[in-house]
Amino acid sequence: MAQAIEIANFEELSVKLRGKFENVETPILIVHACTAPFGVELDTLYSPLPIFAGGSDPRKHLTVQLEISEEMAEGFHRLDQRCNERSTMTGAWSPLVSAKDGRHIIKLRINLEGDRATCFRVGEGELLTGWEHLGPLLLQHGNLRGYSLKVAIRPQYVWSVSGKRGLTSGIDQIVIEAKAATVRLDHFA
Repeated sequence: MAQAIEIANFEELSVKLRGKFENVETPILIVHACTAPFGVELDTLYSPLPIFAGGSDPRKHLTVQLEISEEMAEGFHRLDQRCNERSTMTGAWSPLVSAKDGRHIIKLRINLEGDRATCFRVGEGELLTGWEHLGPLLLQHGNLRGYSLKVAIRPQYVWSVSGKRGLTSGIDQIVIEAKAATVRLDHFA
């Protein structure tokens, strides 16, 4: 079952301690329209290129920041509040949504391996998973920078590190809105 984030109430959300994290159980959250203003993060100052992409970092996910509407941001604030209330871990809560210059940004994981690997498609295309499909797609579509997306989000777990805690969420499915091809002009022809 899935819920649109704007109307989700999180009444049935549960948080259960398993190992060093608290797993979050709630329906999939649907975001019908957002953008990836910075694209998918492959190699950054804080996260080197992962092994699956030819680097040295053993992580099995990529990160993407999505710009969402104010109504969606309110839904994520409700999710934060409910997780904070039900969590037994200690620390100051770090919100999912950051706001800057009137923009609401959320950071999510694209899981490329395991049972809950993110599936994706361009427009009405075939659903795919794995780096062998995502790598060429990112290359072809400029790391999705500036692309419009639809995403299905799965809240995963509450973390607690150095007196802070927060929620990690992953993307279950991405639909990439196809763009018209860029036409290059040869100014010297």
